[in-house]
Amino acid sequence: MTNNMIANLRLIANKNIDKQKWDATVTAAKNGSPFAAAWCLDAVCGSRWDALVLGDYEWVCPLPYHRKKLFFKSLYQPLLVQKYGVYSQNDLTDDILHLFYTFIIDSYKSVYLHWAMQPEGVNLAERQNQILPLQANYEALHANFRRDHKTALKKVMRDFELVDYDVKSYLQLHENTILEEFDANKKQYTLLHERLITASLHQNIGHIIAIKSIVTQDILGAVFYIKTKNRIYIVSCCTTETGKKRRITRVLHEYLIQKYANSAFTLDFCGSMIAGIAEYNKGFGATDEPYFVLQKKLF
Repeated sequence: MTNNMIANLRLIANKNIDKQKWDATVTAAKNGSPFAAAWCLDAVCGSRWDALVLGDYEWVCPLPYHRKKLFFKSLYQPLLVQKYGVYSQNDLTDDILHLFYTFIIDSYKSVYLHWAMQPEGVNLAERQNQILPLQANYEALHANFRRDHKTALKKVMRDFELVDYDVKSYLQLHENTILEEFDANKKQYTLLHERLITASLHQNIGHIIAIKSIVTQDILGAVFYIKTKNRIYIVSCCTTETGKKRRITRVLHEYLIQKYANSAFTLDFCGSMIAGIAEYNKGFGATDEPYFVLQKKLF
């Protein structure tokens, strides 16, 4: 690591970020993510994110923070965003990762961030995401489904249709079926969810698909996903009680796999560390993809 590199690393306050340069870097990055784009950071963080930039935006890293407490900023991982990292179309050498990591740990009193990478020699807590490459045709992908998934999908009565679903209805369904046990955070979660969905639709990369019963005309379940040039991110998914009994969550995931099979996409389940959910995801042939926790406690 050279002194020149250290001197060229800058912390830029939100109001001074060149978001055009920022997005150009994130979009062109080999490890680019829609969640690191300025529009997405604005949606889930408002103006409470700063930029750690090396050079003329050749390498960038978002730093979302809580409101100042005791005269300092506390870095945190926002709801609905699994991980961030350092982004660049150039190689992410270990020196670069160490430079960003060291600055963050040395400059902030409280840190809790998820990173997609780990600097060599730094022992960070590891978490797992599940992903499924979709380069094979659907028949080959289906052959890798676990037996219980195959059996459940075979038993599903296909008296339904796939329909587009509006944001307000999706949020209401999600709130009623997923958040009923989390009343304390329901309002904040739903607000951020709405901002993220609305912003992604505006960017033409967000999609909401619902399953509707042909017999009753009731919605049985729905999924919100973001599609980029090479990944499909399942951000959220929900089903009604009737939908759960009819295994509609499996049908929604099967639909995405079938729709985008034989393509360059990778299906990103955006989780999970919960054993039951992780095993469910792996039942479609998905494999683990690690990410890491940057943590520094105040006390």
